[in-house]
Amino acid sequence: MEEDYLRQQEEIVALRRAIRVTARAVSHGRAPRDNDKNIPNFKAARVQRTVSRNVRAAQERLRRIEEHPAPKPPTPITISAGFRPEDMQSTSVIRASGIHKSLGGKSVLEGITVSVGRNT
Repeated sequence: MEEDYLRQQEEIVALRRAIRVTARAVSHGRAPRDNDKNIPNFKAARVQRTVSRNVRAAQERLRRIEEHPAPKPPTPITISAGFRPEDMQSTSVIRASGIHKSLGGKSVLEGITVSVGRNT
């Protein structure tokens, strides 16, 4: 979930950059091979169509991502029990295994094992 969210955020940044800068970086500015006076206008129009298509494609992709964004991952649960590790004689302070939980007849957790040690 976190990887999907981060990947999508990177893609949003890249698309916004493409809309501003990269989509306009098209290299069709070569000189014509013959002395045709209309070729510069033709080439310029072609470059504009290419730039326009690239910008529209990036804007459409960004719009779709913003309509259905990946959910932001929840912050991890941390517990600070306040055990002093130097006073502990066992490596495991609390251990529970085989935990099951069901809600409305539907199993939510099954076979969970939790262990809290000195350094966790």
